[in-house]
Amino acid sequence: MRLGAGALAYVAGGAADEVTLRDNEAAWQRLAIMPRMLVGVGSLDPSVTVLGKRRPHPVIVAPTAFQRLIHPDAECATACAAATAITP
Repeated sequence: MRLGAGALAYVAGGAADEVTLRDNEAAWQRLAIMPRMLVGVGSLDPSVTVLGKRRPHPVIVAPTAFQRLIHPDAECATACAAATAITP
């Protein structure tokens, strides 16, 4: 599926002068994945406490708008996936 020019600009761009967009991109550039070879993973627990409630993983769906620009079922599919994964 190809996005129209308006939808692509909405997804790829930022608001106003895009200062926050540039700050976010710079923050991602500062992150590094540190692989750890030959480390046991059998007892790892990805759960976290968010706002005083224990969650099974550190994933939260952020409020977003106009997902339907990308797919007609996007909002419903996101809500269903979040419910299935016990994700707020």
